[in-house]
Amino acid sequence: HRNAVITVTGAEKLHGSVRKVFLGNLEYKMTQLQRLPFTIVLWADREMVIDIANRAPTFYQCAKGVFRF
Repeated sequence: HRNAVITVTGAEKLHGSVRKVFLGNLEYKMTQLQRLPFTIVLWADREMVIDIANRAPTFYQCAKGVFRF
């Protein structure tokens, strides 16, 4: 069995209703995301992290780590 990592980039470029849908899906699909057999790395700028914390709090709270660069 191999370990897999899925990397998501560019989420900070989403605006308006598309961003709202993305954040809603992070929140709504959290249970399904936790069951996936791989790690998801979501690269985000400071503004997106704040949006995730506010609009997808379950996703944010369940994250294994938030790393700031």
